[in-house]
Order: sequence, then C-alpha cells, then structure tokens
Amino acid sequence: MKVTLKQIADIAGVSRGTVDRAIHNREGVNPQVRERILTVARSLGYTPNIAGKQLSARKLQLKLGMILPPRKRGFWEDVYQGLDAVRAELSEYGVTVLCRPYEKYSAASQLALMEQLLDEGISGLAIAAVNDPAIQRQVNSLMESGIPVVVVNSELEHVTPLCYVGADYLFSGRTAAGILGLIARQTHVELLIFTGTNMMLSHTNRITGFLQELTNLRIDCRLIDICKLFDSAEMSDERLAYQTAAARLAQHPEATAVFTAAGPVQIVARAIRDTGMRGNVTHLSFDLNTETLPGLQDGSITAVIGQESFKQGYQPIRILFDYLVNGIEPQDRRMILQNEIFIQQNAFLRSPLAQEPR
Repeated sequence: MKVTLKQIADIAGVSRGTVDRAIHNREGVNPQVRERILTVARSLGYTPNIAGKQLSARKLQLKLGMILPPRKRGFWEDVYQGLDAVRAELSEYGVTVLCRPYEKYSAASQLALMEQLLDEGISGLAIAAVNDPAIQRQVNSLMESGIPVVVVNSELEHVTPLCYVGADYLFSGRTAAGILGLIARQTHVELLIFTGTNMMLSHTNRITGFLQELTNLRIDCRLIDICKLFDSAEMSDERLAYQTAAARLAQHPEATAVFTAAGPVQIVARAIRDTGMRGNVTHLSFDLNTETLPGLQDGSITAVIGQESFKQGYQPIRILFDYLVNGIEPQDRRMILQNEIFIQQNAFLRSPLAQEPR
C-alpha cells in the first residue's frame, strides 16, 4: 500500500505541509523535526512520487501570475532573480509564470494588470500592491472566487490572502532605531528621514516602527523632516531623488542622522558624499545589494537591514504551486523573512559581489 504524506504527518505529529517541506528539503522546518520526519518516512518505505506530481501539473497546464515593480538594479533585481529561479524550477512541471511589471504606484494600473492576467487564464496570483481599498476588494474577491493570492513585500490592510511573504516592517523600523540608539548613546540626534511613497504600507510602517522605538528608547532626538524622494504615484526618478536629497541635506547641515526608509538609498548616499556630510552623519537604510555595497564600503551608508529579497521572488510562486498542485496550504499565513544587519565589516561576505574575482 502506498505511503502518504498524511500517514507520515500523523506518526511524526506534524502537519502535512511540514512533511512536504522536510521531504523536499525546503526551508521553514526545525532540523530536529526534519530528521524525525525523514526517519518516519524511511521506516515506512516512503518514496516521493515526483513523476505523479509532474504529470498532475502538466495536465493542469498551470498559469501563475506575478505583479511587481519594474526590474531595476538593487532590491528588485534580487527579487526578480528569485522569480527566475522558481520559474525555471517549475517549468519542469509545465507551469507558466507570467510576470507583469507596473510603472506607477497606483491602484488603477495594478487593477488593469490583474485583469490582463485573469484574461490570460491564471490560476493564482502573487502581487506587490499599493495599500488601496480597490486593491483590497479585488484581492478578497479573487480569494472568494477560488483564485489564491499571495501578497508580496508589502502587506495589505483588510485582506485575507493565502499568504503574505515579506518582512515585518514595523519590526524592521524598530531594528533601525535600535541601531541608532546604540550609535548615538546619550548624544542629541538631529534626524532627517527620506522615504518613497505613502501608498506602500511597507514604507509607512518602517517609519512608524522607527519613530515608536526612538520614543521607547528615550533617545534625545529632533525630527527635522520626513522627505519623500518622489511623487506618491510615480516610480523612483533617480535624478529628482538626488536633487531632493541633496537640497534637503544642504538646507540642514545640522543633521547627524539620516534614515532612508525606502526609495533609492544609493542616491541618498551619493547626496551625503557630495554635500560633504559623509563621516558626520549616521545613515541607516535597507537591503544589501550591488547598489548599497559601495556606500557601505565608503562610509556614506552606516548600516543596512536585509529582508531576504531573493525569497520574495521565489517563495510566493512556490507557495501557489504547492497549494494548487499538491493541496498544501502554507504553514503560516505570514511568511516573515529574516532581518539581518550589515555593516562595512560583514557586508562583502553576503553581497552578490562576493562571488566575483577580487
């Protein structure tokens, strides 16, 4: 008689989804639990039915959709690399992954892309969306109609998706405040905050968490300004962002700390260099990649907090595939990715540049 994942799960005392992750060597399983599951599987003589999975998926001719900002250097390039990896992996199962980038942070443009993908016959959707009521209603409508949705990178309020994959941005902001507290100690801080758009909950939550934790830590701090680097609905314009950042820094030479909550951090780092403030300000931001590494190396960025960008491209599509093909629900409705702090001394070890000849 064929051994099933449910039988293994019952004996090991875990969920079917945990068994699937352990057997297929995916992340999210405690090592001791993984070994217990594999021991049970071996004792029962279990062999995974890969051929059956491939056949099932090919019969479905599954189409999955993903909606993201455009592919650009830095954070989103790393996300797209994760998408490339899972797309290649699932091509063996006859799965087509359709990605549609949007050019504006607007509900209308994202709703139009959702309609396009639905017309093309997708069975599941992953989306990095603006926190807008129209988007919230559409996501809930898709879920109710049987089309699962995974929300990526920035959570949506009043929505119950299949899963959210991304960082806890309130926690990320609190972490940045903790770093500033360690650096500032008992000294007074003159703070400038730069950000992207208030239409992405991730951007606003980082600032909320940061300011809340500064208060909790009783840091002697004056907030000079919260400055948006581009218009709310527009994608980042590097020329405008540089002009905005450089002008604001020049207006406030008294600034001793800069928190770039979102937007092109490398542009803010260049403005810090060009205004002669490097070495005089603590500059905190997010994401380790080819764009932020030079700033860490030359001191125009003090520290960045990573958010496992590759996984934000890979995991949403993998979750949709497992749910639609294998009937495996996510173990958690919020897949919160790890925050890791990088400074000049440890950044090169984890950067994509670490694999290049030196």
